[in-house]
Amino acid sequence: MVKKITKKDKDLLLFFLCIVIIILFVLNLVNKINQNYQKDPKINKNHQLISKKSTDISWINMMYDLKPEDLQSKILLIEFIDYSNQNLLKTINISQKIQNHFQDQVIRIQVTPNDSQHQQIIDQITKYHINYPVIRDNNSAIQASFHIGQQKPSFILLNPDGNIEKIYPVSKANYQDIKQDIDNLITRYQENLNDQPLEIITFKNKSKNNNLILKYPIKLEFAPNFSHKNQEMPVIFISNLGSNEIFIITIDGKIIDKIGNNSQIENVNFNLLHDLKYNKEDKTLLVADTSNNTISKIDFKNNQISNILSQGQIDQYIKQNNLKKFTFLPNNIEFLAKKDQIFISNITNSKIILFDLKTKEIIDILSTDDQQNLPIQDFNKFDQNIYLIDKNNLYKINEDRQITNILEDKEANFSAIYADDTGIYLLDKNQNSILKFNQENNDLSIYAGQKNQKGLKLGKLDQTQFNQPSDIISIVDRFFVSDSYNHRLVIIDRKNQESSLLDILPQLQISKKQISTLIKDFHLKNITQSNIDTKINITLKKDWKINKNAPSFLNLISINDNKGKIIKHFNWQEITSLNLELPKLQDQQFYYLTGTIYYCQDKQNALCHVKKISKKIKTDQSEINNLIDIKL
Repeated sequence: MVKKITKKDKDLLLFFLCIVIIILFVLNLVNKINQNYQKDPKINKNHQLISKKSTDISWINMMYDLKPEDLQSKILLIEFIDYSNQNLLKTINISQKIQNHFQDQVIRIQVTPNDSQHQQIIDQITKYHINYPVIRDNNSAIQASFHIGQQKPSFILLNPDGNIEKIYPVSKANYQDIKQDIDNLITRYQENLNDQPLEIITFKNKSKNNNLILKYPIKLEFAPNFSHKNQEMPVIFISNLGSNEIFIITIDGKIIDKIGNNSQIENVNFNLLHDLKYNKEDKTLLVADTSNNTISKIDFKNNQISNILSQGQIDQYIKQNNLKKFTFLPNNIEFLAKKDQIFISNITNSKIILFDLKTKEIIDILSTDDQQNLPIQDFNKFDQNIYLIDKNNLYKINEDRQITNILEDKEANFSAIYADDTGIYLLDKNQNSILKFNQENNDLSIYAGQKNQKGLKLGKLDQTQFNQPSDIISIVDRFFVSDSYNHRLVIIDRKNQESSLLDILPQLQISKKQISTLIKDFHLKNITQSNIDTKINITLKKDWKINKNAPSFLNLISINDNKGKIIKHFNWQEITSLNLELPKLQDQQFYYLTGTIYYCQDKQNALCHVKKISKKIKTDQSEINNLIDIKL
């Protein structure tokens, strides 16, 4: 017998049907909103982010502006950058990995905020080796068209149709997720994807900074017993971010060696290197190689470099201890009282990794528990305590690993710390000053610098100027400060309370390896005639001079049968005359003039500039005197 459907049953059925209809309607509405958002007509087709009016955008580092048709049917990864954000290096790190993996399959474009000064953008391009298109979003037109609001920095992935595929706030983004989404796009659009390489030509910044020896020196480390040419000597290590090299200099500024791509130590390929820590017991150097996600150890005795901590070890420890995953971008290192243990900070969060150098194991991962998750900027060990700073805070870690906040300054932008029995010295990039903190009365005052003023002045401490000071060390009675955006090291005489410039003087002579490189790259043919007098004329700008304290030199090299021979050497004393006469050049002989000239303004504490000389020489008997002009 079939049960009769009552009015109550009908009402209940109708109610459920209405619920289903409402759910379907809401889902359809959400889908339409999402489609409209993903296919915004302002950015749909031809990637119209680059077809804004000329007043809306500025191409910063391009030889020519890209056009919409250049990007037709290509995958784009747009980076919205905020230079003041703590995730800046994480953004750059992810972008580099995408480039290394996908090469020409993905086009990267960086969009800078409209409040960025032109020189600030140039500094970032140079400092972080940005070799892909950079756009300044003058009126926030691009940001508005992508609806990203305040989610900066962010990645936006555009598919080959020109539509938004996905938005990744960098605070939550990771390389594997973006890589997977790009792989999916390549699979989905494989038949319609334009995978032809796009010739993107960026130009190098032609500012005067290109002629400087130091470029964005970041971190300093003192070694009292470094071995060089069978003798021990005190040296300073400098992480020179602009060239991704480590300079080794004497206390008076002479460069005795460099560690980088062309050094004697093989397999060196630093990528945004930061902190350096020297172990005087075994004479090794620890390096925070940030964008390579590693802590490396340099063994000078055997001329070897090895990785002692990497992302894989971090991931393994996190998995074993059920911790939240994070990208390992190490930026600072400090030895504990036990020399076999070190603290390592991470540039994207407030994590502090305790690592054992002997066992090569992670002992613990600590945190300052700062609500903003601000990354640690520097460590310094003094009196059984480790002092550390983030952007706004000064902390102390005792022997029991307890972290105590002893100073908070929301207006500050701390970059480095040094502590001794006279006080705690803090470098503040916002004020461009060195601050001194007294723990007894909690007094914080300016020790050196002019508050909120950047510049080049040196002398009395209250008249001294910095531009983004980034590290400070003490040797006997002097501070050494890396004045990063002034591309210099500043000495502070702690007794006389005065500042002066440490003139960085490079190595004197050309190496055998450099000569062999010259020979290999030398393709000059058909040199004509013989016995021609050739002269060199060096021209300086008004009120400039050859630096008599620097090892300027010029070498005339004859090249024959793939062998190079220096046949004439000019030292700095001869170069100061500005007029040099070469020996007579012989017939059917190849010549190369190479060397380095150091020059500066004719005033006290002027920064030394460098000019690399590399000229092929032809002789021509039709000219009575051949002049080689060198303009500085």
